[in-house]
Amino acid sequence: LNHDKRLNFAGVILNRVNSQRHGKILRSALSDSGIKVLGIIPSDHDLNLPSRHLGLVQADEIDALEQFIQKASKSLSSNVDLGAIKEACQSSISGSAEANFLKPLGQHIAVARDLAFNFAYTHILENWMRLGAKLSYFSPISNEAPDNSCDAIYLPGGYPELFAEKLSKNTTFLDGLRMAGASGKFIYGECGGFMVLGQTLTDATGTSFAMSGLLDVREIILNENITIGEARSFLARFLFSGDEIFDQVRSLSGGEKGRLALARLLLKEPNVLILDEPTTHLDIESREALELMLQDFEGTVIFVSHDRHLISFLADYLLIIQNQTVVQFKGSYEDWVKENTSVKFKSKDTNRPVKLDSRKKSKNRTPKKSEAKESEILESKIKDLESEIELIESQLSKDSNSGNIDEIYELGEKHNQLHKELEDALTRWGSA
Repeated sequence: LNHDKRLNFAGVILNRVNSQRHGKILRSALSDSGIKVLGIIPSDHDLNLPSRHLGLVQADEIDALEQFIQKASKSLSSNVDLGAIKEACQSSISGSAEANFLKPLGQHIAVARDLAFNFAYTHILENWMRLGAKLSYFSPISNEAPDNSCDAIYLPGGYPELFAEKLSKNTTFLDGLRMAGASGKFIYGECGGFMVLGQTLTDATGTSFAMSGLLDVREIILNENITIGEARSFLARFLFSGDEIFDQVRSLSGGEKGRLALARLLLKEPNVLILDEPTTHLDIESREALELMLQDFEGTVIFVSHDRHLISFLADYLLIIQNQTVVQFKGSYEDWVKENTSVKFKSKDTNRPVKLDSRKKSKNRTPKKSEAKESEILESKIKDLESEIELIESQLSKDSNSGNIDEIYELGEKHNQLHKELEDALTRWGSA
């Protein structure tokens, strides 16, 4: 198992195990890890819950929920060592730490509560009441407005996108929010609650509906069946944070647009990615984000690249174009270099290309002076080209934040030209 060594795993519970033999195989596989198996839950279709984007269907929407809970409880008590779990839960931390709850939003808080806004945590609401706040509830779906006497409104997360059309027609609810905003009342929207505070809400079909308009967010797009909460979490992996998810695409830098393009691609959950020079025009941060995303990608990645670092980091099967033929190699770039290196580096410059054996030449043949000279000239040219490309990439990284489109375009054209020259030089050098 490969995990953060700071994590202390007390054990694991294996679920959806198809047979006793399957369970034995899993136990055996985990035996060397030192992680204890606390239970094995057999596969049972009756214990499956329906799901949607962002998680499971909510409890209020599930028929025969009590029967499901009873069956799940019976399966757990029969197949899981509950005593071992209880023992593992004994904390080594002495004393009690004070919980850091969200402070009351006001003295009288109107809380939205229905199928569209049901992600409120009970302990937060109970803590508000414990601290003396009064709570009243209203249903936006039922076209109810928050209590006029409240001094704060809480719109928790949920699934407003599923009810966007209905909410857009509930003028009593929307007008109540607008009046509260105009009178200076504190309004706190969280995830799904935040969405109705914008100008419009676009559902999964691409249809936009008018919302309260309290925030200058022109459109919150939820195509690809993704919600604001999911968007924040997903885009954070591509170095977008906070309200950057609402930025317009035309305002993004070159590196940011590259990261966004990759995010949109991976959002479609493809089985295969085919990429052509994927690190071209990317800044350093974007390159690192790309490498991590591709490393975690569960499908197959096929890519063409001159970026030796990316090849070394990612590839485990190579197709090398050499002497006008395609050579297949199963292994990493470093393994291929070790197997094919015939001439040692003449300097300690790690960027200097590795001289490879040509299968068309006799091992006993001594290269002519003219050939050696040509090879030396090509190596020098390759080194110079790589230095120029690195310099331009650094400049592109800086200019991507300046918004100077003409200069970025000019540098991009020069970058592409240098890459073509490098490819030609590498081909000639490989044949020299």
